[in-house]
Amino acid sequence: MRKGVVSVVLPIYNVEKYLNRCIDSILNQTFKDFELILVDDGSKDSSGNICEKYAEQDQRIKVIHQENGGAARARNRGILEASGKWLMLIDADDYIHQDMAGDLLKAAHEEAAQGVICGFSRVYGDGTKEEIHALQQKWSGDLHRFSEEMLLPLYRNLLLRTQSNKLYDLSLIQKHKLAYPGGFSINEDIWFCVRYLSLCRRIVC
Repeated sequence: MRKGVVSVVLPIYNVEKYLNRCIDSILNQTFKDFELILVDDGSKDSSGNICEKYAEQDQRIKVIHQENGGAARARNRGILEASGKWLMLIDADDYIHQDMAGDLLKAAHEEAAQGVICGFSRVYGDGTKEEIHALQQKWSGDLHRFSEEMLLPLYRNLLLRTQSNKLYDLSLIQKHKLAYPGGFSINEDIWFCVRYLSLCRRIVC
C-alpha cells in the first residue's frame, strides 16, 4: 500500500447499498495523493467483499477486517493505521465532492490552520428535496475567535454534528492521543469534533 498526504478512513458495517458510491467518490478526487483505509467492522452483508475487490484494483487502499465493535472503535482503528499528514473521516453512507480533499487542503495551507470545516448537503433517497448546511462566506481565525463567533452557528447548522465534512491534522490527534469514546450510542462524533477543534491554533470554515 502506498502512503499519501491525506489518510481517508471509512468505518464500514452492512452498507453494501451505499459503499460503491462512497468509495468511488473518494477514488475520483481531483487530489490523488491519499491512502484509503477501509475498516470492515464485522459486516454480515457483502461489504467486506466489496472492500477487497477495490483493494485489488488500487494500491492506495488498505482493508482491515475486525469483529463488530461499533463505529467509534472502527474509526479509532483506522486512525491508528493512518500514515498521512492529514486525516479525513468519511461515513460509508456519505459521498463527497470530487474537489473536497483538494479544497480543504488548500484552505488549510492558505490559513496555516489545523482544522478545516466545510458545508454539506443532506440527500434523501425518496425524492425529498436535499437540505444544504453551509456558511455564506469563508471564515478563519484562532480558537478564541472560533469559540466566540462560530461554535454555536456551526452547531445549529449541523456542521459540528458529523466528521465527514472536516480535515484533521493527524499529528495533533496522535500528540494528544485523541480517540472516539466508547459506550456512546449517539453523538460520539460531536464529542470528537469539538475536542479536536479545542486543540487547534487556527481553524478555517
